[in-house]
Amino acid sequence: MSSVQAIARPYAKALFMFAQEQTKDKTLSDFSNWLNFAFQVGRHPLTIELLNNPVHTKLFRLDFYLNLTKEVLPDLSIMQAVQDFLSILTEQDRLILLPEIAEAFEAIRRVTENSTKVEVISAQKLSADEQVKLISALSTYFSSSIELVVKEDASLLAGVMIRAEDTILDGTVLGKVRQLREALA
Repeated sequence: MSSVQAIARPYAKALFMFAQEQTKDKTLSDFSNWLNFAFQVGRHPLTIELLNNPVHTKLFRLDFYLNLTKEVLPDLSIMQAVQDFLSILTEQDRLILLPEIAEAFEAIRRVTENSTKVEVISAQKLSADEQVKLISALSTYFSSSIELVVKEDASLLAGVMIRAEDTILDGTVLGKVRQLREALA
């Protein structure tokens, strides 16, 4: 675990515990949705530049995130909690860690819900039926519910590559060609 992740994890854990304590059923998913948005914004090069620029005050950085959140997610039911959380991060100069906090929050949520995020990369688009079959097989393989993320990459030629946690299953033609090349080398 990197030092950035070590710093971000307690914030994610505290936010997760706060979200769990709320009485509304949608609160946890609202925090997940907001953190997904914050992850995307926080990874953008212009955001990184803005947050690292000493010319901008803490208040400016806080207002940047708050105004952007209000603009993009105007009906967010947890806006006051988001504002309080962002204020804490701003005060402690940790806004730059929002992407890592979002990743840690999702990891905690998946463990709590016994869920596994699985990325499937295929050469061609997978049909809905193929995705259902994959989810069923992967659910059995990982003994958990599956969050499927499907991507296409024509360079794989045919087949699928499956990534989940520390597991990579490569059933692509390109992967087989690589294995053959390594075996012949």
